[in-house]
Amino acid sequence: MADYTDFKFPTSNTTTDDNAPLSSPSIDIPNSNEHFPSHNVNVLSPTVDKCTSNWTSHTLHMLQIEPVTTEVYTPMQLLSFTFSDNVIFSSASKETTDMCKNLIINSRCPLHKLDIDDLENSDTFECFRLLMDKTLNGQWSHKVDLWNISPHTFADKLDKLQTRICQKFQVHGEIFAQQLIFMNMAKKKASLTKAMYGKLFEHFAGLFGLNTTTVSDSHTIQIGDTDVTSTGDIIFPDLVNSDENNEDMNVIALCKVTNDFQSAHGLNEVAKTVNCGHKRKRSEILVTHIYDALIGQIGGDLLAHIPLSKYNGILGIIVQKTFITFVHLRCDQVQLDRIKRKETNFASKPVIFFSKPYNYLKASDRNELREPLLRLAFLQFRCYQ
Repeated sequence: MADYTDFKFPTSNTTTDDNAPLSSPSIDIPNSNEHFPSHNVNVLSPTVDKCTSNWTSHTLHMLQIEPVTTEVYTPMQLLSFTFSDNVIFSSASKETTDMCKNLIINSRCPLHKLDIDDLENSDTFECFRLLMDKTLNGQWSHKVDLWNISPHTFADKLDKLQTRICQKFQVHGEIFAQQLIFMNMAKKKASLTKAMYGKLFEHFAGLFGLNTTTVSDSHTIQIGDTDVTSTGDIIFPDLVNSDENNEDMNVIALCKVTNDFQSAHGLNEVAKTVNCGHKRKRSEILVTHIYDALIGQIGGDLLAHIPLSKYNGILGIIVQKTFITFVHLRCDQVQLDRIKRKETNFASKPVIFFSKPYNYLKASDRNELREPLLRLAFLQFRCYQ
């Protein structure tokens, strides 16, 4: 079972031991129910930019939203912040999750062999060797259908839900490989674009049964006297809770995509002393791979889309080339209302948490992505069970 089940949300009273998931005893995050009385209010005077694409971390700070960049959390921990354990586990059993993970690993789909450090600088022949098949006459043939995950091998072991998910895999496995081949060819003539990386991630998410939609319409939230608009690059729609009579589709997660990743080695590990009865040191990983403007943009997008979420905040994913970072904005309704009124008195401020970056073209990173992405798919897929 994933290690997030016993995780306690970080507070100022949190202590840490060697076997506990990452928490942050040095961060003062009081209980979310502790708010100052509404009559004691100071209102912020600076204006907020009308488009979240122009926000920075300074904008978030002005709105009393604090990004936590001194520690990283696992994707499953951030899922547990966003959705309750009951919601996560009711979407699909552990047996179903394990079966689908085994299908991805053990089918003839060669995803487990794909291990590219840097797509833009990778050797074209090596990419094609992974994505294509060599025939008996020594010629390379275009057999991307090998990337499809077939449920027939496990037909006697699959239930109805698992078979449907496998059928979704059969489509996306092939178009993911086609997009990767296209990008590998296109890089010879021009730089790979944000749109290319966004489409590749959409197809990768499809390998886990996730449905995405590329957003064209913006969503608006009023902050003070300003109508702030936000457009997520990719949306994971909430197929369970969306109302067909409501023009706004609910979301379970949204993505911000960029074709820039400053450093593939953008994690700084430092020794941190934790005092919990005795002094010891453990490794702390700092968030250094997300630049200031991107922190503000994803924070603004998540804030604007909270009204479209029925859960405790909303989950975000930052896509930087082929690196993805999970993000969670913790902001309850009282805090959201105060932000919209541009108040400054917060006993408990909204907080943004980040994971480390995962390169989904690397096998070791995909091992940590399988369960959270499958869990998201199950949350989105529940209405079809």
